[in-house]
Amino acid sequence: MTGLYKKQINKQIPFSPYGAFPPESSATTNTPSADGGPISEPCEETGKPVNHAEDSADDALDALADARTGLGLEAPKATPADRKAVANLLDRLAANGSESPMALVLEAIAYLPERDFWLRQVMAGRDLAKRFDRIRNDMLVDQACPARRRVSDTSEPAEPDIPAQPWIPKPVEAKAAPVPVCRHHGSCEHVKAALAG
Repeated sequence: MTGLYKKQINKQIPFSPYGAFPPESSATTNTPSADGGPISEPCEETGKPVNHAEDSADDALDALADARTGLGLEAPKATPADRKAVANLLDRLAANGSESPMALVLEAIAYLPERDFWLRQVMAGRDLAKRFDRIRNDMLVDQACPARRRVSDTSEPAEPDIPAQPWIPKPVEAKAAPVPVCRHHGSCEHVKAALAG
């Protein structure tokens, strides 16, 4: 029994490392990129594949940084993980049939300042890629329900702000001081007078 068990352990299939990349021969694919062409084309100078989605991702990350710094907010420096996340987002949008994935991403970035919630949630490219679908949904809901949309166009007259009324406490009625209740102790004046008389 133990010998059979040992044989089974020795014949296990080796573990493949997480995040293993395909061989370079399979790097060139026909998957559409953000601009409609193949994702990977050989570069004329180096001969290595060029990813157009990553180039577009750099533009999207720059737009995100500009949107945040324009409002005086911190814009962390883009990392390779941010670039890859946004490139994957652009590839996903293109694979889903979007004619201009970059326009959708830039539209979502332009929408961020209209909602303070999204400004708090989206600081980097990974945040944008992770929350893109929810941001786009909020944007479409606001477009469908203009009454709920925050007025962002300065050409339209905004409703005047009504100043809040200051809080005024209710007047407190003066109450008479409570009369002490006599317990008829020997120290009371009327008890002393009754005993003396």
